[in-house]
Amino acid sequence: MNAKKIWDVSWKEYDDLNKIIVTTNELFIPAQKNYESVGFKKNRNKRKKVTSFSGKYIDYEIKLKQ
Repeated sequence: MNAKKIWDVSWKEYDDLNKIIVTTNELFIPAQKNYESVGFKKNRNKRKKVTSFSGKYIDYEIKLKQ
């Protein structure tokens, strides 16, 4: 398979992608500010059971297609 076909096949997997969700720790303020500055919106808070970080986690979401 040539490079163009590989590229086309790889990107077709993401054609239906309409949002991205990222997670950060509530204590990591710089990450929150970075996500918000590029358009991510706070989605929900959650607590993870097994983690090396303390505190709650925050999901941020950005919609790619309107």
